[in-house]
Amino acid sequence: MPDIFEPVIRKLFDIGFGNVIIFFLSSAIFYALLRKSKILGESEAINGTVAIITAFLIGFWFPIFTGVSLVPSLTAFFSQATAMLIFIIAGFLMAAIFYPNLTDMLTEQFARRTTLYVMLALAVALFITSGLVSSLWSMASVPKKPGEAPGQSPDIYLIAAALILFIAVLLIGASAVTHQI
Repeated sequence: MPDIFEPVIRKLFDIGFGNVIIFFLSSAIFYALLRKSKILGESEAINGTVAIITAFLIGFWFPIFTGVSLVPSLTAFFSQATAMLIFIIAGFLMAAIFYPNLTDMLTEQFARRTTLYVMLALAVALFITSGLVSSLWSMASVPKKPGEAPGQSPDIYLIAAALILFIAVLLIGASAVTHQI
């Protein structure tokens, strides 16, 4: 049976509705992060303005500037993340049958560093398999001269260093939390 929603959704995404969804999602995420971290203070106007500008850059400027749309990659990312979440919830429901006090067992399990490593590995696997890496990697290859094959952009080294530094800071922070001085 043909899907009656498919032509409507395709038309919406052809006119740019996917970028609007990315704009709203990133705006909400950045506003929540700015409000929670209080980096820019407690002013809702400043946090909202910075969040909207950042979301505009991600939702509308990034696809124009790089020529790469984030809509297909984010669609695959959220689909795979939802499937993983359903799998984890089903696992918790099954585990509740065999563990009479599941919350104590989970509290003990999440206090270990190996759980952090497993979650990081799952996040990296989800990031790679959803296609977000290829979307971000495509902007790293730029043509050297007209007619030549594209090569690596110097920015790719900066992105790789920032990613390695982020993971190192995350691991150091997790170590500091588990070994309180």
